[in-house]
Amino acid sequence: MIYRIYPEVEKTRFFIDVHTGHRIPYYTAREMEKRYPDGSFVIIGEIGGHKDAPAGGDQIAFGEEKAIPIHPRGSVKPPFEWVIGYAPVQEKSYVAVIGGIFQFFRAIVGQLKKLI
Repeated sequence: MIYRIYPEVEKTRFFIDVHTGHRIPYYTAREMEKRYPDGSFVIIGEIGGHKDAPAGGDQIAFGEEKAIPIHPRGSVKPPFEWVIGYAPVQEKSYVAVIGGIFQFFRAIVGQLKKLI
């Protein structure tokens, strides 16, 4: 299935996908606790993980450009990765945004490649 970022995000942070360079707005975990104190939202998968996504799986599309694959839940590699927030893809449906040491270094290398 192909998802698009749901336009409900007002005060957010941005996750930059290292493969495509797209900025994805997300709510932090703390903001989600305030928005849904009873936990009444659905997490459909994860984005930004170091692990390769399965072929033919769900994706987040950005117009006609390259799409970002959605990893299945549980692809986080602790202690090097963790959930930093949640990006809305439908009403009350979110993808978990993964951050950590791997993503930080991959983002730096990606930016350096653009400069060279």
